[in-house]
Amino acid sequence: MNFTINQEKATILIPIPEIAIPRTVVGYAQNNGYHMKPEFHVTLVSFQNGKKILRSIQENPGSSFDDVVKLAESFNWGIVFNTEYFVLERTIQEFVLHGQVQTPQHTRRSIIQKISIPDMASFLGELEKLTGIRFDDPVEHITLFSWSDYEPEMMSGIALNSETDFEKYKKDMLH
Repeated sequence: MNFTINQEKATILIPIPEIAIPRTVVGYAQNNGYHMKPEFHVTLVSFQNGKKILRSIQENPGSSFDDVVKLAESFNWGIVFNTEYFVLERTIQEFVLHGQVQTPQHTRRSIIQKISIPDMASFLGELEKLTGIRFDDPVEHITLFSWSDYEPEMMSGIALNSETDFEKYKKDMLH
């Protein structure tokens, strides 16, 4: 399996080379100013979970992110593409560093397609054993389109890390 791995952020993604998107979803995106993501992927280890893993590695010097990558490589990662599409919206708070606004408060929207990954629960169980960290069950999805009212963040996702996040950010289901 080819992964996109970021050692610095401890993230693991599965690239999705192409995907069939229904005309109705594409039409909704076009009519509402969304931009198609330049690449599609499935997130195995998110930025949020990567931060937890990096903290764990700092506290346990005998472990490394390579162990997490080897664990991911031990699974087949079949992906089942569902026909459920959702519009999500999140307000991102202002980010200030050293008294300077780096990123103003802004709104982000995404259109996602739900998927099923049969190996995800087993992977997370093994990852918890490896790291000693309890991870939230992710909402398995692919982000297809994004939008923001702050142009530099137009292509950014909204960081969907759990079912709680999904329920909080869900605005609509597309048909």
